[in-house]
Amino acid sequence: MQLTQLTHLLATTCHDDLGRVVTKRKKGTAMTSNTIRAAIIDHPADVGYAVTSWGERARTRIPASSTSGPFVLMDYYAPAGFGPPRHIHRADDEFFIVQSGTIAVWSETESHVAKPGDVVILPKRIAHAWRSYGEDEVHLHVIVSPGDFECFFREIEKSGLAITDVGKLSAIAELAEIDIIGPPLSDADMATILNAAQHSMPEKRSPVSPESPDFWDRLREA
Repeated sequence: MQLTQLTHLLATTCHDDLGRVVTKRKKGTAMTSNTIRAAIIDHPADVGYAVTSWGERARTRIPASSTSGPFVLMDYYAPAGFGPPRHIHRADDEFFIVQSGTIAVWSETESHVAKPGDVVILPKRIAHAWRSYGEDEVHLHVIVSPGDFECFFREIEKSGLAITDVGKLSAIAELAEIDIIGPPLSDADMATILNAAQHSMPEKRSPVSPESPDFWDRLREA
């Protein structure tokens, strides 16, 4: 499929994890409903995940169609060592509830280390990125509001894209109101975030460097 065809296809609709058509909002409009909505119970499941060729897995648990647009709740997994490129959500506020694994979180204002039980808030229009570390995959509950991000992983899977298909990935990101602004976090970035986190601890440790033989062991201990 040509890039222009892909862009036209995604411009108005996409599909959620149950195959339902999701109509994308026009900019400056909100999804509203005058009907009474039913209560929702979504049970844990091992099926229904959108899976990228590089190992991310995401399943929409509460779609925008069930909330009249205020938010979307997603179940998300990433392989050990993975991190997305630096980016900005133009429309969505993003919230992570860390279920398992550990991530280093960078933003243009500050950086942190987040572990199981932690909640991360990434406001729209703030540049950010994160990267997992340790030997285990990362499991996050992700909330995006109002939810333009909902179809991002499903459309990547449907298009059969590889991580090297930068142009087509950027087109899907653009339609999810995401601007890609830089590369993923490097080992040096990870060391900087870790050293800052250690500096804030009551019991200080010696600085860590990407060249240190125990670099990844030190990251796991952070």
